[in-house]
Amino acid sequence: MVYRNQVAGRATRCVAALAFALVGANAFADVSDVFLRIEATSTAGTGVYEILTNDVTYNPEDDSYSYSGAGIGLWSGATQIGAVNNIGLTVRNDPTIFTNFNLTAGTLPTTFTLTLAQVLFPAINNPDAVASVGLTLSDSDASGSASLSGNAGTGGVNSFVARYNGSSIFAEGIPSISVSSVGGSSAGNLNTGLQTIAGSVSSMQAVLDFDLSARDSASGTGFYVIVPEPAAVVLLAFGVLFHLRRRS
Repeated sequence: MVYRNQVAGRATRCVAALAFALVGANAFADVSDVFLRIEATSTAGTGVYEILTNDVTYNPEDDSYSYSGAGIGLWSGATQIGAVNNIGLTVRNDPTIFTNFNLTAGTLPTTFTLTLAQVLFPAINNPDAVASVGLTLSDSDASGSASLSGNAGTGGVNSFVARYNGSSIFAEGIPSISVSSVGGSSAGNLNTGLQTIAGSVSSMQAVLDFDLSARDSASGTGFYVIVPEPAAVVLLAFGVLFHLRRRS
Protein backbone atom coordinates (compact mmCIF):
# COMPACT_ATOMS: atom_id res chain seq x y z
CA MET A 1 0.00 0.00 0.00
CA VAL A 2 2.88 2.38 0.84
CA TYR A 3 4.59 1.57 -2.46
CA ARG A 4 1.35 2.09 -4.35
CA ASN A 5 0.82 5.48 -2.71
CA GLN A 6 4.39 6.50 -3.55
CA VAL A 7 3.89 5.60 -7.20
CA ALA A 8 0.56 7.37 -7.30
CA GLY A 9 2.13 10.39 -5.64
CA ARG A 10 4.91 10.58 -8.23
CA ALA A 11 2.41 10.16 -11.05
CA THR A 12 0.19 12.82 -9.55
CA ARG A 13 3.07 15.28 -9.40
CA CYS A 14 4.02 14.53 -13.00
CA VAL A 15 0.48 14.95 -14.27
CA ALA A 16 0.02 18.17 -12.30
CA ALA A 17 3.30 19.50 -13.71
CA LEU A 18 2.18 18.63 -17.24
CA ALA A 19 -1.15 20.37 -16.77
CA PHE A 20 0.52 23.45 -15.31
CA ALA A 21 3.03 23.58 -18.17
CA LEU A 22 0.32 23.37 -20.80
CA VAL A 23 -1.83 26.04 -19.18
CA GLY A 24 1.04 28.33 -18.31
CA ALA A 25 2.69 28.18 -21.73
CA ASN A 26 0.38 30.84 -23.09
CA ALA A 27 1.67 33.88 -21.20
CA PHE A 28 1.05 37.48 -22.25
CA ALA A 29 2.96 38.82 -25.20
CA ASP A 30 1.33 42.23 -24.96
CA VAL A 31 -1.73 44.23 -23.94
CA SER A 32 -2.82 47.30 -25.87
CA ASP A 33 -1.68 50.66 -24.49
CA VAL A 34 -5.32 51.64 -23.93
CA PHE A 35 -6.76 49.23 -21.37
CA LEU A 36 -10.30 50.61 -21.42
CA ARG A 37 -12.04 53.33 -23.41
CA ILE A 38 -15.61 54.45 -22.71
CA GLU A 39 -17.22 56.90 -25.08
CA ALA A 40 -20.65 58.51 -24.70
CA THR A 41 -22.12 60.49 -27.58
CA SER A 42 -25.36 62.43 -28.01
CA THR A 43 -26.46 65.44 -30.03
CA ALA A 44 -24.95 67.55 -27.23
CA GLY A 45 -21.42 66.22 -27.82
CA THR A 46 -19.05 63.41 -26.85
CA GLY A 47 -17.52 62.50 -23.51
CA VAL A 48 -14.59 60.07 -23.22
CA TYR A 49 -13.02 58.19 -20.31
CA GLU A 50 -9.80 56.31 -21.00
CA ILE A 51 -7.54 54.16 -18.84
CA LEU A 52 -4.03 53.17 -19.94
CA THR A 53 -2.57 49.75 -19.20
CA ASN A 54 0.37 51.40 -17.43
CA ASP A 55 -2.09 52.85 -14.91
CA VAL A 56 -3.94 49.65 -13.95
CA THR A 57 -3.16 47.05 -11.30
CA TYR A 58 -1.00 44.08 -12.26
CA ASN A 59 -1.27 40.89 -10.19
CA PRO A 60 1.77 38.62 -10.67
CA GLU A 61 0.11 35.73 -8.83
CA ASP A 62 -2.30 35.05 -11.69
CA ASP A 63 -0.59 37.20 -14.35
CA SER A 64 -3.54 39.55 -14.74
CA TYR A 65 -4.31 43.23 -15.18
CA SER A 66 -7.41 44.69 -13.54
CA TYR A 67 -9.19 48.01 -13.14
CA SER A 68 -12.33 49.14 -11.34
CA GLY A 69 -13.95 52.57 -11.08
CA ALA A 70 -17.21 54.22 -10.06
CA GLY A 71 -19.02 57.55 -10.20
CA ILE A 72 -17.41 58.66 -13.45
CA GLY A 73 -19.02 61.47 -15.45
CA LEU A 74 -18.62 61.60 -19.23
CA TRP A 75 -18.59 65.28 -20.15
CA SER A 76 -18.47 67.41 -23.28
CA GLY A 77 -17.41 70.77 -21.93
CA ALA A 78 -19.95 71.70 -19.26
CA THR A 79 -22.53 69.16 -20.48
CA GLN A 80 -22.72 65.68 -18.99
CA ILE A 81 -23.39 63.20 -21.80
CA GLY A 82 -23.56 60.08 -19.63
CA ALA A 83 -22.37 58.46 -16.42
CA VAL A 84 -20.39 55.37 -15.51
CA ASN A 85 -21.94 54.22 -12.25
CA ASN A 86 -19.37 51.44 -11.99
CA ILE A 87 -17.00 49.58 -14.28
CA GLY A 88 -14.59 46.69 -13.93
CA LEU A 89 -12.22 45.04 -16.39
CA THR A 90 -9.81 42.15 -15.85
CA VAL A 91 -7.49 40.61 -18.42
CA ARG A 92 -5.73 37.33 -17.64
CA ASN A 93 -3.05 35.35 -19.46
CA ASP A 94 -5.43 32.41 -20.13
CA PRO A 95 -6.20 34.52 -22.25
CA THR A 96 -9.43 35.85 -20.72
CA ILE A 97 -11.28 39.17 -20.80
CA PHE A 98 -13.90 39.82 -18.10
CA THR A 99 -15.95 42.98 -17.60
CA ASN A 100 -18.85 44.30 -15.57
CA PHE A 101 -20.46 47.73 -15.85
CA ASN A 102 -23.42 49.99 -15.08
CA LEU A 103 -24.05 53.06 -17.26
CA THR A 104 -26.69 55.78 -17.35
CA ALA A 105 -27.55 58.00 -20.32
CA GLY A 106 -27.75 61.76 -19.97
CA THR A 107 -30.77 63.91 -20.73
CA LEU A 108 -30.64 62.89 -24.40
CA PRO A 109 -30.51 59.49 -26.13
CA THR A 110 -26.89 58.40 -25.80
CA THR A 111 -24.56 56.07 -27.69
CA PHE A 112 -22.14 54.20 -25.44
CA THR A 113 -19.05 52.50 -26.83
CA LEU A 114 -16.88 50.39 -24.52
CA THR A 115 -13.65 49.24 -26.12
CA LEU A 116 -11.91 46.65 -23.95
CA ALA A 117 -8.19 45.91 -23.98
CA GLN A 118 -6.76 44.04 -26.93
CA VAL A 119 -4.72 41.05 -25.78
CA LEU A 120 -1.91 39.75 -27.99
CA PHE A 121 -0.29 36.37 -27.35
CA PRO A 122 1.82 33.67 -29.02
CA ALA A 123 -0.15 32.14 -31.88
CA ILE A 124 -2.50 29.30 -30.93
CA ASN A 125 -3.61 26.86 -33.63
CA ASN A 126 -7.30 25.90 -33.79
CA PRO A 127 -8.14 27.06 -30.26
CA ASP A 128 -11.47 26.64 -28.56
CA ALA A 129 -13.22 29.81 -27.40
CA VAL A 130 -16.31 30.89 -25.52
CA ALA A 131 -18.01 34.26 -25.10
CA SER A 132 -20.87 35.13 -22.81
CA VAL A 133 -22.55 38.44 -21.99
CA GLY A 134 -25.70 39.51 -20.21
CA LEU A 135 -27.19 43.01 -20.47
CA THR A 136 -29.98 44.48 -18.34
CA LEU A 137 -31.91 47.58 -19.41
CA SER A 138 -33.67 49.60 -16.70
CA ASP A 139 -36.26 52.37 -16.90
CA SER A 140 -34.31 54.54 -14.48
CA ASP A 141 -36.34 57.72 -15.00
CA ALA A 142 -39.68 55.90 -14.44
CA SER A 143 -41.05 57.15 -17.75
CA GLY A 144 -42.61 53.79 -18.54
CA SER A 145 -40.33 53.00 -21.47
CA ALA A 146 -36.67 52.34 -22.19
CA SER A 147 -34.75 51.07 -25.19
CA LEU A 148 -31.32 49.74 -26.08
CA SER A 149 -30.18 48.95 -29.63
CA GLY A 150 -26.83 47.71 -30.87
CA ASN A 151 -24.45 49.42 -33.29
CA ALA A 152 -21.62 46.89 -33.60
CA GLY A 153 -20.72 43.79 -35.56
CA THR A 154 -22.17 42.55 -38.84
CA GLY A 155 -24.56 45.16 -40.19
CA GLY A 156 -23.93 47.36 -37.15
CA VAL A 157 -26.90 45.91 -35.24
CA ASN A 158 -25.43 44.10 -32.22
CA SER A 159 -24.54 45.36 -28.75
CA PHE A 160 -21.62 42.98 -28.15
CA VAL A 161 -18.84 41.72 -30.41
CA ALA A 162 -15.92 39.41 -29.57
CA ARG A 163 -13.11 39.61 -32.13
CA TYR A 164 -9.86 37.81 -32.81
CA ASN A 165 -6.87 38.58 -35.05
CA GLY A 166 -7.96 42.19 -35.32
CA SER A 167 -11.28 42.34 -37.14
CA SER A 168 -12.39 38.69 -37.38
CA ILE A 169 -15.62 38.10 -35.44
CA PHE A 170 -15.91 35.13 -33.11
CA ALA A 171 -19.26 36.08 -31.57
CA GLU A 172 -21.84 38.87 -31.71
CA GLY A 173 -25.31 39.37 -30.35
CA ILE A 174 -28.00 41.20 -28.35
CA PRO A 175 -29.40 43.47 -31.08
CA SER A 176 -32.00 45.18 -28.89
CA ILE A 177 -33.77 45.26 -25.52
CA SER A 178 -36.90 47.19 -24.56
CA VAL A 179 -38.86 48.00 -21.40
CA SER A 180 -42.51 49.08 -21.38
CA SER A 181 -43.33 49.35 -17.67
CA VAL A 182 -42.69 52.13 -15.16
CA GLY A 183 -39.41 51.44 -13.39
CA GLY A 184 -39.19 48.07 -15.12
CA SER A 185 -36.21 46.18 -16.49
CA SER A 186 -35.48 43.62 -19.19
CA ALA A 187 -32.49 41.46 -20.08
CA GLY A 188 -30.68 40.18 -23.15
CA ASN A 189 -28.11 37.40 -23.22
CA LEU A 190 -25.53 35.75 -25.45
CA ASN A 191 -23.67 32.52 -24.69
CA THR A 192 -21.75 30.81 -27.47
CA GLY A 193 -20.74 27.65 -25.65
CA LEU A 194 -17.31 26.24 -26.44
CA GLN A 195 -16.50 26.54 -30.17
CA THR A 196 -13.36 26.00 -32.23
CA ILE A 197 -11.76 28.86 -34.14
CA ALA A 198 -10.13 27.44 -37.25
CA GLY A 199 -6.57 28.50 -37.98
CA SER A 200 -4.01 30.50 -36.06
CA VAL A 201 -5.15 33.03 -33.43
CA SER A 202 -2.84 35.60 -31.85
CA SER A 203 -5.08 38.36 -30.47
CA MET A 204 -8.50 38.95 -28.94
CA GLN A 205 -10.68 41.93 -28.06
CA ALA A 206 -14.29 42.67 -27.11
CA VAL A 207 -16.47 45.73 -27.74
CA LEU A 208 -19.87 46.85 -26.48
CA ASP A 209 -21.63 49.50 -28.56
CA PHE A 210 -25.28 50.50 -28.17
CA ASP A 211 -27.79 53.35 -28.16
CA LEU A 212 -29.51 53.95 -24.82
CA SER A 213 -32.66 55.97 -24.23
CA ALA A 214 -32.37 59.21 -22.26
CA ARG A 215 -31.91 58.94 -18.48
CA ASP A 216 -32.12 55.14 -18.56
CA SER A 217 -29.49 52.64 -17.45
CA ALA A 218 -27.75 49.60 -18.89
CA SER A 219 -25.73 47.16 -16.81
CA GLY A 220 -24.01 43.93 -17.65
CA THR A 221 -21.29 41.36 -17.24
CA GLY A 222 -19.37 39.52 -19.92
CA PHE A 223 -16.37 37.33 -20.58
CA TYR A 224 -14.42 36.08 -23.56
CA VAL A 225 -11.98 33.18 -23.23
CA ILE A 226 -9.67 31.54 -25.75
CA VAL A 227 -8.40 28.11 -24.73
CA PRO A 228 -5.13 26.79 -26.20
CA GLU A 229 -5.43 23.83 -28.57
CA PRO A 230 -3.90 21.40 -26.01
CA ALA A 231 -6.95 22.00 -23.80
CA ALA A 232 -8.12 18.45 -24.44
CA VAL A 233 -4.76 17.19 -23.18
CA VAL A 234 -5.10 19.35 -20.07
CA LEU A 235 -8.58 17.98 -19.42
CA LEU A 236 -7.22 14.46 -19.86
CA ALA A 237 -4.38 15.24 -17.47
CA PHE A 238 -6.76 16.49 -14.81
CA GLY A 239 -8.92 13.42 -15.40
CA VAL A 240 -5.94 11.15 -14.78
CA LEU A 241 -5.04 13.18 -11.71
CA PHE A 242 -8.55 12.75 -10.33
CA HIS A 243 -8.42 9.00 -11.03
CA LEU A 244 -5.06 8.62 -9.28
CA ARG A 245 -6.26 10.51 -6.25
CA ARG A 246 -9.32 8.30 -5.98
CA ARG A 247 -7.23 5.12 -6.24
CA SER A 248 -4.74 6.33 -3.63
